[in-house]
Formats: sequence, structure tokens, C-alpha cells
Amino acid sequence: MSGTLDHFVKDKRVVICGPARHLEGLGKGRWIDEHDVVVRANQFHVLEHLHDEYGTRTDIMFHNFGTTWMTGLKDTIEKNKDAFDKLQMMVCPMIYGTIGKEDNYMSWTEDHVGDVVLNAKNINENNIPFEWIGVKRYHDYYNRIGCQPYTGVLAILMLAECGVRELNITGFDFYTTDKQYVDGFLNPKDGSPPPRGGSHGPGCAELQLQTIKQLTEDLDYVEADGKLKEIFK
Repeated sequence: MSGTLDHFVKDKRVVICGPARHLEGLGKGRWIDEHDVVVRANQFHVLEHLHDEYGTRTDIMFHNFGTTWMTGLKDTIEKNKDAFDKLQMMVCPMIYGTIGKEDNYMSWTEDHVGDVVLNAKNINENNIPFEWIGVKRYHDYYNRIGCQPYTGVLAILMLAECGVRELNITGFDFYTTDKQYVDGFLNPKDGSPPPRGGSHGPGCAELQLQTIKQLTEDLDYVEADGKLKEIFK
């Protein structure tokens, strides 16, 4: 790890906010914005009508930078340039980006660089500080979880290792509901949202859920919101 992410979040109150529907009507937007650092996975902007529930800003965006997602990301940047310009950092927790070309990612050597790095570079006109997880660390997380991790799960695991003072997890349901995303977060050019249970294979969502549950039990500075605690049970 390069230390860049450490620099932004060490000793800070950090919240990672997902797009799950259970935040609707709770009015947690102000609480989210009160954190020192606001992190989102695969998103960096929040439409105005969602500010009361999901907050107004994004300081750090974790994104998979997958090749098939780049059209939607570029379109979102063009339509929300002001929000993109305010990003303090971008992090890619995935190592491969091109399906069909990079399917052998679990056999890569530690010095291999995936397409995701170039994909990120191609949209980073502002030279926003960027960090890539790297092959070894990704393999370690994959083996720890037991399946291909989601971007949000990897973001949580990486943040938890950066010496944060507090890490709050909100707006994630690990694909346990029929409609995960609130209208306004998903760009139609990204394609359909993942189905109930996720898209990384049978049982993968459950393995990741258990990993994050264990994390909240092992680390007293990592806290899940009420809905996620219900899902843990």
C-alpha cells in the first residue's frame, strides 16, 4: 500500500455510504456530512433530492474502474463535473477490468498491472490522488473472504486498516433485498443493477456479509447501521 489512503483517513471519523433503499426517509444526510471523510463505492455524486437521506458530498470514491463501467462513469462525470472536481482521492480496490481478456487475474504475479489502472488514468483529468490495491493485496482479500469481493466490501476492509478513528458503514444491504439501489444513483449506461444475492456467484454475498460482520465484532471502531445489524442476525 502506498500510504496515500492512510494520509487522507488516519485518525479521522470516516463514513462509507452505499445506495441501499433503507436510508430513505431516515434523514441521515446531515449525520453523514458531519464526518471528517465521506466515502462512496462506485459513486461520487448525490442528486439534490437525496441529500437529506444520503448526504451532499463525496471525499473519496472507491470504484471498480471496470471497462464495461467506464461509459457510465464518463457520462456521470460530464453531467456532474462540479462534484467530480471536489473529489480528494480515488481508489481502485479491483485488479481486473476487462471481462474475457483478464479472466486469469487470480494467477497474476505481484508485478502485473490490470486494465483498471489505465481506465482510471483515462478519466483522471484533474490528477486526483489515486491508489490501486495491487495484485497481492487483492489476492489476500479474495482468499480471506472465499470468493470475488464487491467493491464496497473491499473499500470497508481497506479503510479499516488505515488507522481511522471511527468507521461507520451505512446504506449497504449486501444484495439481500429485491431492489438495492435508490433511483438516482445508477447510471442507465452501467446496465441493470445486480440481482438479489449479488452477481459474483452463489453464496458470495453471504460470505462477504459474514466477513464484514466479523470485522465489526473484532474492531470496536467499525460500526454498522441498524439495518445492516438486522441483516447480520
